[in-house]
Amino acid sequence: MGRYGFDAMDVKIVAGLNKYTPRKIHKISQVLNIPESTLRHRINRMLRLGLLKMSINPRYDYLGMLTAVLHIKYNPKHVDRLVSSLKENPYALCIQKIYGVKPEIFVFYAVPIESKKYLVYYMDKMLEMGLAYDYKLFWMTFLKRVKMDSKWFDGRSKQWKFDWRKLYEKFLSEREKYIKEGVELSLEEKVYNKIKDMYDIRLLEAMEEMGDISLSDLSQKLNTTVQNLHYHFHRHILGEDLVEAYIMHFAKYLNTPVLYPVVYIDFEKADMREILTRTVDDLYALEFIGYVLGGNKVIQIGAMPISTFLGYVEFLDRILADGFIKKYKFYFLEKNLLDCKKKLPYHLYKRGGWTYENEKYIMSLERSGSK
Repeated sequence: MGRYGFDAMDVKIVAGLNKYTPRKIHKISQVLNIPESTLRHRINRMLRLGLLKMSINPRYDYLGMLTAVLHIKYNPKHVDRLVSSLKENPYALCIQKIYGVKPEIFVFYAVPIESKKYLVYYMDKMLEMGLAYDYKLFWMTFLKRVKMDSKWFDGRSKQWKFDWRKLYEKFLSEREKYIKEGVELSLEEKVYNKIKDMYDIRLLEAMEEMGDISLSDLSQKLNTTVQNLHYHFHRHILGEDLVEAYIMHFAKYLNTPVLYPVVYIDFEKADMREILTRTVDDLYALEFIGYVLGGNKVIQIGAMPISTFLGYVEFLDRILADGFIKKYKFYFLEKNLLDCKKKLPYHLYKRGGWTYENEKYIMSLERSGSK
């Protein structure tokens, strides 16, 4: 292990944190057969060097929210004003340019479900004012975090190894499992608000900032007891599944050129969509998977070296040729969604619901158009 690098054990530790969460250090030490002191030392080292950041991926649909991916074909003359206006909406959690055939902006939203219509109105207003040419809005109920598995890392060469043929074999295996046993189709197309009180909000906010924050430290900040936070954490945060997954943001591509593709895949049937998702559920090259509302479409958001991307295209071509998917296309982002995505605007959760200041966002858009 170099001073600023990482080795195979570090990768196994990050994979263990993904699987068991940072709150089960003892379990991870047992599985990896290393002392807890060594485990904590390595984790702290990676945190100190910026190789690792811990956060959470909220279960947005259980917070009363819809997620969305938006593509805006913008007018280059007005792009700065458009981006400035988009940033006024705190529910726009990531805004960046797309590298494709035409100038486009990518926006990831998480909005209160009752405010869905206002976002559409905002986009239509944007077109009316001539700030953009067109847009496509893909609503999702869910954004699933892809958890990295250490099996893709070669400890000798200290390189990530991708073989599209092995991934294809896993796909066929998952398909065979479905034929024999069936596959439970996950991800309900429903949205609930399972938040019980403001302690839930404060816990979620703190965990988005620091995924491994101790309840003891947080209790001092919130001026409450550890016992109170323990109750809310276990009965509400965990009990109501308000956290989809812990995010281990690992700098796994040191000194390697990386692409950030967004891949759109269409299926004939939902079962094949689920089979593919299970096939790539531990692939180091993907960061998130979203299911588009009202259709058998998947959005995959990745971060992968060029060689991995070329191999992944080979894999997609193979399952396309075999008739398992209808079609696919991809674009490239400026940077990793993990480096772009902000936390939810928890300060806007008041009196049991999310405040969406539609008039304020429209006024900002109108001001930008009048300049």
